[in-house]
Amino acid sequence: QARPERLLHFARHNKCSAFSQQSALSAHAMEFFDPHFHIWDLSPESTSGHDPAVLTECPWTTTGNSKMYTEVDYEADCDGAPEVLKHIGGVFIDVMSACYPETPGEALQETCLQEAHWVAAMLSKSSRLYRYAPSACLEAPNASTTLSKLAEIPGCVGIRQILNHEPHWPRNGELGDLLDNEQWKKGYALLADVGFSFDLQLNPHQFAKAADHIQNHPNIPVIINHLGTPTLDDLTTKRDQYWDGMRKLAALANVNIKISMLCYTDKDFDKSPVVLDAISQILSLFGDDRCCFATNFPVDRKDGWPACRLYPALLAIASKLGLTEEQQRKMFCANARRIYKADS
Repeated sequence: QARPERLLHFARHNKCSAFSQQSALSAHAMEFFDPHFHIWDLSPESTSGHDPAVLTECPWTTTGNSKMYTEVDYEADCDGAPEVLKHIGGVFIDVMSACYPETPGEALQETCLQEAHWVAAMLSKSSRLYRYAPSACLEAPNASTTLSKLAEIPGCVGIRQILNHEPHWPRNGELGDLLDNEQWKKGYALLADVGFSFDLQLNPHQFAKAADHIQNHPNIPVIINHLGTPTLDDLTTKRDQYWDGMRKLAALANVNIKISMLCYTDKDFDKSPVVLDAISQILSLFGDDRCCFATNFPVDRKDGWPACRLYPALLAIASKLGLTEEQQRKMFCANARRIYKADS
């Protein structure tokens, strides 16, 4: 068990005013394979291809260089409460599909490949276990070539292309709703040719449309990001739209979901009965084999949820939901390793 003085050190080091010593003392330090994090490099000499006009600096980095958030910074953040959860690795999720909003997909593909190679080079320096889901523009005529090149990168197991539309996330103001784009649908089908999964980030009003499309491709694993990015309004006044669509997605056996970025829904999600109820219903719909906890670092770290606050909050949610130790080990580690082909 964790010693109280160690826990207080974590709290001071990470400035966690909401850190719960009691919850951490009672928690098992189980392994954590984090299925959703980002790294980036905004420095002028970078080979990452990342867009400084969209991505933010990280002033707390271990190197003191706020323009770079590297694997060293990420692992230091994830080690912020090792007596609570033991970080063993995770899955890099792209940032490119949020970058360069005015650049056409065909022209952006080379930058997507640039990001993927940079990430693989950075994470290969670590002794921890990593997989990658960079981006590709599936609506572009050169989608097949791009996917084939990504598949040549060891550890690259899928892609993400952000689909959020109205409200749109940067690129989709220009692209529109890609779920209505026939060329994008053809590009999506190509994922099966290279054995890739698809990380699905979208808005709740897009759920039903996404389910209609995904059911035509049962051999492509899908991982919903961040509970489907609901606002508090989506879980209250618009709850019927949210849950009707989520039930359609959950009915598809190849669809999984990440419990992450909860502070987007409510900045104090650990005190929110609405968020807790939503996670409970998600678990009922998907079962404990298709749900994963994730950090969304450094974004959630920037928004006030470092590991010494986030880990105890997630474990407290698991406790309130009555999850057994076996179920928790699945949702903090085993499920994500299986889904992202990191279980061997």
